[in-house]
Amino acid sequence: MEVSSQDTSTIGTLRYAPQLHLSKDVAAALVIGRRALGFEERLPKGYNALLRNKSFFAYTEGFYGSRLQELQKLKEAEKNPYLKRKLSREIGKARRALSLLSNFPGPREGWKASLQGLPGSRRKSTDGRNFPGANPWRVLKVGLFLPLLGLEVPRDFSPLKPILHVTSLSKGSWEGWKTGLGPSPGGGPGCADLMCTFANQDRNGAMR
Repeated sequence: MEVSSQDTSTIGTLRYAPQLHLSKDVAAALVIGRRALGFEERLPKGYNALLRNKSFFAYTEGFYGSRLQELQKLKEAEKNPYLKRKLSREIGKARRALSLLSNFPGPREGWKASLQGLPGSRRKSTDGRNFPGANPWRVLKVGLFLPLLGLEVPRDFSPLKPILHVTSLSKGSWEGWKTGLGPSPGGGPGCADLMCTFANQDRNGAMR
């Protein structure tokens, strides 16, 4: 049976790699197998909360905005044509990430996850698109990987594990995850405090 491999790597690394301690390739293969069996890949509660968090979008959009300005300055000062082309590619990536984040309805307009059919699936899609066609999995990827984990393709996804099943996020619960800013939520003495911060969040997810 053939199924679409669209976004299987992204879904696998965000959902199953941190949860089951899998590599990104094995996690993607798991999503492909589940897709062939007709299973849906719904967004975990923590990711739903994150996509409704205004501070998360403000932080990540600010990150890519600053990165874009820095890359443009480096490109203007660079004389080596090869390095200049490399910087141009990085600028393109930053622009696409910023566009994806800024165009996602998220907490600005509200959004409702819905599943659409993909070729080869027995039941419904596993890509978790929302109604305007924006893809929350891709938004999470650009918002979590580079800004908070420090790499476009991290090897260790365990820092994402505590966020998968929380129902709301409070101020400071994720802002310090960026590489080098304190302990990651995947381990260390800060874990207990992090989960206490989650528990103190009010029901509507507003930032305190």
